[in-house]
Amino acid sequence: MPVLWRTYFRAFIPTFLFYTIFLTLLSFLFRFKELVFFLDSGASAHSLCRFVLFNIPFFFTLACPLSAAISGYLVSNRLSQFGEWTALSTLGIPKKLILLPPIIVGLHLFFIVFAINADICPKYRLLGKRIVLDAIYQNPTLIFKHFQPKNYPIAVCSIQKNGQNDFSTVLVGGKKEGEEHLDLTILKNLSNTTSVAGFQADAIFQIIHQNEGKIITKMGHSDIEGSTIPTQFHFPKGYEEHIPIRANLSFTEFCRRICISLLPMMLFFLTTAFGISKHRRTQDKQLLICILVSISSYFCYLTVRSSVEPNFWAYLLIPFLSLPFTLNRLKKELR
Repeated sequence: MPVLWRTYFRAFIPTFLFYTIFLTLLSFLFRFKELVFFLDSGASAHSLCRFVLFNIPFFFTLACPLSAAISGYLVSNRLSQFGEWTALSTLGIPKKLILLPPIIVGLHLFFIVFAINADICPKYRLLGKRIVLDAIYQNPTLIFKHFQPKNYPIAVCSIQKNGQNDFSTVLVGGKKEGEEHLDLTILKNLSNTTSVAGFQADAIFQIIHQNEGKIITKMGHSDIEGSTIPTQFHFPKGYEEHIPIRANLSFTEFCRRICISLLPMMLFFLTTAFGISKHRRTQDKQLLICILVSISSYFCYLTVRSSVEPNFWAYLLIPFLSLPFTLNRLKKELR
């Protein structure tokens, strides 16, 4: 038993941390859009660092299942290469004691991920979303780019005055879906104010080409309230991902967080069982089955999670898709 404890705590933890950090950083490609907004808005490097820091718990929970699966297989396969699994079985050690260290490691994975999903991940991901909004609001041009409707694509450009960074002329051009005419709005001397209004413009011009005619309107000084800018893109109705576990969560959201917490443990058990190999000739074939089951379980979860109205039964069953393969593998190798 000391061999297993030494192997898991000295080999598994560094390997798991390495792959978790690597996959977490790789997951930030899914937030590429927000990173581009930071560059466009001219936000400070401090705001960008805070955005990255606040999103680390969320991406950690996504990277944890895959990193646990990879680390579990590497450690278990290492024990097989040195013949330690076979030696422990031939010494007459009970199966419960042989599997005790992997079970303890798997339970630790479950409790760590569940604790992060309880309060840390909802709180800090909400802060990360707000930092993105603050960065967008620093540049009025980005508001039109970010919140434009899909059936009315628009293009925005700004003309800065020489020596004055606070004021600019913003041109907004839009085209309705299925029509050929172009709508053009000119906001003259648009500025970001510290008042409740949020933005103010000296003059607003509208040039609309409609039914082969032109309509030109002009308005004087106008204020634009920041509260009227839609935020449903970030916080849609019924969105519960930012609610802590102690709040009034729906049963579906609670099952989703249970699914996130169970996936690393179940995939770790799967790959550990497939890493045990007394017959090296069939190792490649068994490895292929292990990879297919692990990836299928993980992407089934991602597919259900991205659906508009997921079924809570899917969240409860997805972590256990790998359980029959795990039990079958242990039955063959530890008999």
